[in-house]
Parts: sequence; structure tokens; C-alpha cells
Amino acid sequence: MVFSSRKQVSLAAFKATLPFMIGMVPFGLVAGVSAIDAGRSSFDAVLMSVVVFSGIVQIPALQLYGTGIPSITIFLITFTLSLRMLMYSLSIAPQFKHFPKPWRAPLAYMMTDPSYALSMHHYASHPDAPYKHYYFATVSLSLWLAWQLMTLLGTFIGQLVPAAWSADFVVPLVFTSLLFASLRGRNQYLTALVGGLSALVSFQLPYGLGLIAATIIAVSVGVVLDVYMPDASSQPTSTTNTAANPNT
Repeated sequence: MVFSSRKQVSLAAFKATLPFMIGMVPFGLVAGVSAIDAGRSSFDAVLMSVVVFSGIVQIPALQLYGTGIPSITIFLITFTLSLRMLMYSLSIAPQFKHFPKPWRAPLAYMMTDPSYALSMHHYASHPDAPYKHYYFATVSLSLWLAWQLMTLLGTFIGQLVPAAWSADFVVPLVFTSLLFASLRGRNQYLTALVGGLSALVSFQLPYGLGLIAATIIAVSVGVVLDVYMPDASSQPTSTTNTAANPNT
């Protein structure tokens, strides 16, 4: 396909984003419900959603907040979860190095897993296509609007759920389904198993340190396996695989 105008680029980007927007619906709803379940208002939930704009950070942070663990522990966990954005930024930065800061700053704020994956696939498939920033901006803005809307809707649903129906079980259920949907190959299954067992063994550590310990152990095992026992079947074959994991 030849992209000769901003409109064509933006339309192609929006069409590519639609599956991710649909997959984002349950996660945005869970983020909103979790905020209400943690004792926050709809305004707080939407404000957090706007400022943070990351489902993989918002949902665990809200769940941890509801348990009353220290804020520094929540910060360390969410910081660790967000480190992947540093790698994304370093990878995609060459595509935008010639654009002024007024463009780069909002694009950096709106970057998510799907927007990175879709945009990098587009740039690789059409290296000479113009208006690269329009493609990224359309993908990111579409996901941003969908996420805010679903979070807001989730807060209304959360207010209708009886207090006895705690939403605590929803979060681990959602992330467990995400995990099994995204695992590929022996190494990833082994890493997930080690992470799960580590979490079970260390869950009684104070201040939520068990989660941090389990994360460090699982990541270390995953790196060792990839270096010394590479598994070709665990390598992604296309960006469409990320549709099963629409993190924001």
C-alpha cells in the first residue's frame, strides 16, 4: 500500500488499532472497578488513568494500594513494570529524531505496548513511507481515548457491585489469562512456573517484598534460559501475537 497523504496514514493506523481497542475493553473496565474497590473515587480513577496510562501498572498498583502496603513498595514494583518503556524508547527514537520536541513529548507520553508494536511493524514494512509520526499518533491517541472511556465506565460498574462481591479475584484472574495467552515455548513456560512458585514461597514476606523477589527470580531464570538454552519456538513470529496482550 502506498501512503501518499496524512489521511491515508491515519486511516491505516486506526484500522490496525481496532483489534487492540476491542481487546482493551475488559482491562479498562477492571482498572475502573479496581479503583472503586480500593476506595478511590471516579475522579481519582480517571485522573490516575490519564496520568499513568498503563494498565499493567494501574491494576497492580490499585490492588496493592488496597492492601495498605507502603507507598515505596508500590513505587518500586510499578517502576520495575515500566522499565520496558525505556527499551521501547531507545528502539523507536531514531524514527522521530528529526521531529521537534512539541511532537516528541506527547508521543512519548502516549506510547504503550500495542502502539510500539504496531508502529515498529509499520516502519519495518514501509521504511520509506512518509508521516511516520501521524501513524504513531493515531494509534496512540485511539488507544488513549479507548482506555480512558473504559476506565470511566469501569468506575460506574464498580459503584454498582455490592461490597460483598470484592473485585480482588478479578485482577489475578485477568493476568493469569493474559499469561497463558502469551506464553510460547519451553523457556517461557519454565520461567512462568518458576515465577509462580517463587511467589507462593515468598508471599508472606513483609511490605509486599515477595512479589519483588519473585519477579527478580523469574527474570533471572528467563535470561539464563534464553542465553544457555535458547528456544526458537518462543520467538515471536509477527506483531499480531501482541493482540492477545493489549497492555496500556
